[in-house]
Amino acid sequence: MPHPGSFGLLLTLHILLAIFMVGPLTLVCASVPSLLRTGSRTLPIRRLAARLVRGFAVASLLIVVTGTGMVHQGSFGSVRSFSDS
Repeated sequence: MPHPGSFGLLLTLHILLAIFMVGPLTLVCASVPSLLRTGSRTLPIRRLAARLVRGFAVASLLIVVTGTGMVHQGSFGSVRSFSDS
């Protein structure tokens, strides 16, 4: 692994979370307008879509947390902060 230690772990988690959280969140959000046009017969599906959007939105905060951890830790043990350019 090119980035050993906890930085590599955070980088891997960050990428996997971005793929598996943002993708489904986008898909569910894109399908909601068509569900709204179909009328009241899709009410159970709309309720499920609303729960999924809320769940994926909260879970996507993990992407921010892992990204922040990577910024503070840096590669190969170097210390970085948001003020570094």
